[in-house]
Amino acid sequence: MALGIEGSWWSWTSDALLVAVAGGSLVTDLARAKIYNRLTYPGIVLGLALSLALGGEGVFRQSVFGFALGFGVPFMAFLFRGLGGGDVKLLGAVGAIKGYPYILYAMFWGALLGGALALSALIWRGKLIGALRGF
Repeated sequence: MALGIEGSWWSWTSDALLVAVAGGSLVTDLARAKIYNRLTYPGIVLGLALSLALGGEGVFRQSVFGFALGFGVPFMAFLFRGLGGGDVKLLGAVGAIKGYPYILYAMFWGALLGGALALSALIWRGKLIGALRGF
């Protein structure tokens, strides 16, 4: 955990906030294929505010940097239609809530899992060869 604050109020609070935002986003994404701003925006604001209030200046800096990475890197994929806007804002919220370097691990494992699921779907539907021909 950031700055050796395992077991602190910030650690427990950020974990609970992450579960609420990510869990709510998972439910709405699976049910309606949408990640709503009413989940992501409060996650960003609360993540930044609580990191400063409960974690101090160092944790706040990590949250700001985590937000910048979590939003900025996926935004580039959004510009090329590789991700939806809700996904970008959700990763920004994850970065704001858990900070740097957590967001790097989240993006790495998310991309790996997402790629594996996409490949599996192409194979399952028999469209892998057609997708490869598009390159």
